[in-house]
Amino acid sequence: MKAVVINQYGDSNVLEYKENVPIPVLKPSQVLVKVKAASINPLDWKIRQGDLHCFLRSNFPIILGNDIAGTIVEVGSEVSNFSVGDDVFCMLGTSPEKKCQQFEQGGGYAEYAVAGSDALCHMPSKISYTEAAAVPLAALTAYQALITQGNVIPGQRILINGASGGVGIYAVQIAKVFQAEVIAVAS
Repeated sequence: MKAVVINQYGDSNVLEYKENVPIPVLKPSQVLVKVKAASINPLDWKIRQGDLHCFLRSNFPIILGNDIAGTIVEVGSEVSNFSVGDDVFCMLGTSPEKKCQQFEQGGGYAEYAVAGSDALCHMPSKISYTEAAAVPLAALTAYQALITQGNVIPGQRILINGASGGVGIYAVQIAKVFQAEVIAVAS
């Protein structure tokens, strides 16, 4: 398959386009997704530069890209809630049951990626693959800041600085769903 890989840490010049990368093999609880869109997040360039090497694996080559959207082409034997042909989006390497996410798994900058079925969402029919791929990390960051760490409660007044940014647009919506009073700052 085609993929963009890194074989060392560095600036954008270490990114290499390859055409002979093996298609990932899925485990029984995973699906194989034909990637139609992948987003680029600060996490990706921090991994590429080696900024997170103390926390992550360094087995090269690495295929970056954690947020993807695409179509399922194969399902593992233990997967019952998704089928071949389903359009999905997710953040690769995450799971609701894991306390520590495996962001180093990546794999989104490729034609195919494996994802745990517990991390997938069916894609709404009214959004594009590109729009869906832009959701996972930004929305998860907003959710964790407001709900997991911030313990937002109904009626609480919340200031969201950067409300028009990637995380901010989700923070405003999540805070409203949890019935907070939102004050948004945007430029």
